[in-house]
Amino acid sequence: APMAEAFAEGNWQEFFHPRFPMLFQCCAGVLVYVTGLPGDLACILLSTCLWGAVIPWLFLVAERLFGRQCAWVTVGLYCICPMLLTWAFFGLREPLRTLGMVWCVLAILRRMDGERALGLLCAGLFVLCLVRSDTLLQAGFLWCFYAWFDRFRWQTWCAAAWAALSIQPLCWVTWTWLGVWLPSTQWVLAWERLF
Repeated sequence: APMAEAFAEGNWQEFFHPRFPMLFQCCAGVLVYVTGLPGDLACILLSTCLWGAVIPWLFLVAERLFGRQCAWVTVGLYCICPMLLTWAFFGLREPLRTLGMVWCVLAILRRMDGERALGLLCAGLFVLCLVRSDTLLQAGFLWCFYAWFDRFRWQTWCAAAWAALSIQPLCWVTWTWLGVWLPSTQWVLAWERLF
């Protein structure tokens, strides 16, 4: 919430931090700027809206996997899950991560059925690359699954290039703070431990 308020005020020194990818804070900051809400309330409102935005996409995934009846049950369970409701009503970034993952999974399922889903995959990868540091690995695994079913065609490599471009602002922030071109401080610590 303080980072969202700093974004709305144009205070870039307080907004950017190499530990936190910036997508959620940017969206909440825009909401603070447009509506004048306090940062806490803007984060809660955004997170709750994102939690609700997952529902139709989750329905489509469950319907492809299990059928329409199970899709309704899946959505019902999603709506009453206490942990997911807590994430949404406390203004956390997890609903945005869930949305990115559901988009990627739906893209994989569509590709398995021979449909084109590059736009959906790119949207999901973009969100996963910019919402949390640990979701970069999830984005990589989901891209690998999509690439496997796409037989590593040029669209798959376009999605990989898009994901690589998506993390460049994060790398720039980490470089300005720590002098290392990696997406976040967690990745810097892992790199130092490995090498």
